[in-house]
Amino acid sequence: MLSMKKSHNISIETTGFQPIRMIEVEISEPLPDISTKHPVLALTYTRIYVLVRLFTQPLGLIQITVQGDCLKAETLATHIWQALRSEINISLRQNGLSEIASLDTDGIVKEVTPSQVEERTLFLQDAPFVSIIIPTHERAESLVTTLEDLMVLDYPHYEVIIVDNAPKTQATMEVVQRFA
Repeated sequence: MLSMKKSHNISIETTGFQPIRMIEVEISEPLPDISTKHPVLALTYTRIYVLVRLFTQPLGLIQITVQGDCLKAETLATHIWQALRSEINISLRQNGLSEIASLDTDGIVKEVTPSQVEERTLFLQDAPFVSIIIPTHERAESLVTTLEDLMVLDYPHYEVIIVDNAPKTQATMEVVQRFA
């Protein structure tokens, strides 16, 4: 079955395809409720992939099947705990913190500054300079998204180099000038 969905002048062809929302959740912070609605298109996610982090370090990737308009923080905490309780407690021990018996929506409260956080802070004080090179060709809209994501990086010393391969329009240059 082939169908067309149209919203905000964007068309999507589907053949039984269901989009998957991908997010990151830092469990040392309060857990969020997660909307299952796409912010622009008239789509509802039925699956969410969650990259779970603790003190910025990835612990695992879990998949959650959802129904309705929202994945509640309580349900998210339950899924994370069921899938990653062992990894969570290993990470806590490695950071000199006490193990926990469950994960709630408040996240993991730090007793002291975890060693991973201290190591990252020290690293960022003298972080090496990094060049991020983005090759593109007539993809101004996706370049905007990429640059918006790069603008919120928590890294002190980097540059972004955009290589526009054989441009036919000025759209890429206009995006770059907007962000310069």
